[in-house]
Order: sequence, then C-alpha cells, then structure tokens
Amino acid sequence: MISVIIPIYNAAKYLSHTFQCLRGQTYANFEVLLINDGSTDRSGELCEEIVRQDPRFRYFPQQNSGVSAARNHGIEAAQGKYITFIDADDEIAPNYLEVLRNALEESNCQMSVCDVTVITDGRETNRFSCPDGVLPQQEALNLLLSRRNINSGPCAKLFLRDILKDISFPPLKAYEDILFVTEAMGRCSGIAVTSKTEYRYIQNSSGTMGIFLKMPSSDIISATDRLLGFLQTRDDLSPLCFYITVSHLMQYIHPLLNTDNDQSKAFIAQSQALYRKYLSGILRCTAFPWKEKVLFSLFAFGWSFHERKIRKLR
Repeated sequence: MISVIIPIYNAAKYLSHTFQCLRGQTYANFEVLLINDGSTDRSGELCEEIVRQDPRFRYFPQQNSGVSAARNHGIEAAQGKYITFIDADDEIAPNYLEVLRNALEESNCQMSVCDVTVITDGRETNRFSCPDGVLPQQEALNLLLSRRNINSGPCAKLFLRDILKDISFPPLKAYEDILFVTEAMGRCSGIAVTSKTEYRYIQNSSGTMGIFLKMPSSDIISATDRLLGFLQTRDDLSPLCFYITVSHLMQYIHPLLNTDNDQSKAFIAQSQALYRKYLSGILRCTAFPWKEKVLFSLFAFGWSFHERKIRKLR
C-alpha cells in the first residue's frame, strides 16, 4: 500500500480537485493522510466530507505548526509500505501512483522519481526530467544538489517507508524539503527514474518565493549551512553542488544590499559569517571562477562590488 501525505493549510479552493486527482488514480491500493495544519477556512469540513465518502482517506487535524510538522505527523501515522507527498494546490497525472510504484519495484530501488512540470500563472515555465532508468546514489545527489533534472522537494517521489526511519523534516520555513530529500537519498543504493508520469507543481509568482526574495528568513542560512556541512563530508560529489549551494544564497542577499533596516542587516551579517565559515572551501572549489572567489571573499569581510565599485557595507 502507498501512503499519500498531504499537508493542508487554508487550501479549501484546491481540495476538490486534489481529491479528484487521487480518486481517479489507476492504482487503487493507497491511503491518503490529510493533515490539516490549523486551517481557518473550510479545509477541515471538506476533509471530513471526503473521509465519509472514501475510507481510504484519513483526517488528522493539528494546531498550526508549519508544513514540516504536518508532513512529520503524516509519516508517523502512515501505514503503507511506500510513502509519497503531495501539496494540496498541485496536480498529479492519473497514472502517477502506479508508475512510481512500478518503477521502484521493478528496479529493486528504495526510491523512485518522476518528471516535474512547473506551472507559473497558468503556463509551463520549467521541467525537471531524467531519462528512464536507475541512477546510482552519487549521480542522483549530484543532480539534486546542483538543482538539475531532479527537483528539490519531496513531491514527485515515492519512498520505501523503511528508509525514512528516524528521518524528519526540520522545523524550518525554507529549504526543509531539500534537506529531507538529501538525507533520504543518502540512504538509497539507487534511485529509479521514470518519465512516464508527471507531477504538476503550481507556482504563483506572488507566492512564497517572492516573499522570501523581499525579506528572506534566516532559516535559509541555517539550511545552507547544513547542506554545505553535508557536502564537506562527501568529497565524491561534484564541486558544482558546493558552488550552486553557496551561490544560491546570494540571490537573497543581493536585493538587500541597498536596503537599510535591521532585519536586512541581520540577514547580511549572518550570511557573511556563513561565507567566512566556508571560505576555505570556496577558495578550493574548482567550480568557482576566480573572479567569484574574489567577490565572495570581499563580501565575507564586509565589502560589496556593485556598478564596478567596491564599497564597504553598512
């Protein structure tokens, strides 16, 4: 049996479609764990209604504690041999569960991954896809941590429940998903990949990413620290993973350089401390162009390069 875990927070306008996607699956041996994370809309009522209609759906209300706590609640309550995660506002193909399960069982792997189509404001803007087959753990981690071909979230993946023992989503507001997937993937000998189905990730341009770019959470720095610490223990992985992880944080820093408020200054200061911590790794990393090594070194010690000028950060 497959356990499908859905964290829900004020998702009433999406739930009917989500339920239809699941009830229309070609593979029927599944349970759905609806984790209501303190919604204040009609989400709870809709969950209770679907539970009455279909015994495969189970309802778990909890006080608002965040998506990590909701997913962890689902893992603890899951009864299936396999576990997958779906977000309430996304879509899955009718053959989604069947294809992921077949790919995992036929390959004798502990995890399977399918295509992800990113839909932004109604149109496809990105796609994560790999050729069908089995990836060794090292290759899969290289793709995941360099943000290529395999998306960073727990969706579009089927996990053998046994490998998730003692793994949980960290209590962070950002990047908790890639930390979880990295740890789970690190327990797999191989990862089955299939392009025969897809997960449709519905992204609103005014959603979480846009909010984080305007005022990022310090959780982004904490997650980056954990990822870089992991990468320093895995010298078998591509230097590109280290480069991408270091550089990814800078996208949040740049918009703050010309702002003057305490929250921005705190985020910049914490980022500088992180870069100083990993500066030797940055300087050794062969994926960094030498000019970027100079720029990251300057930033780590309080200087920025903007409009061809070096200036001291306030």
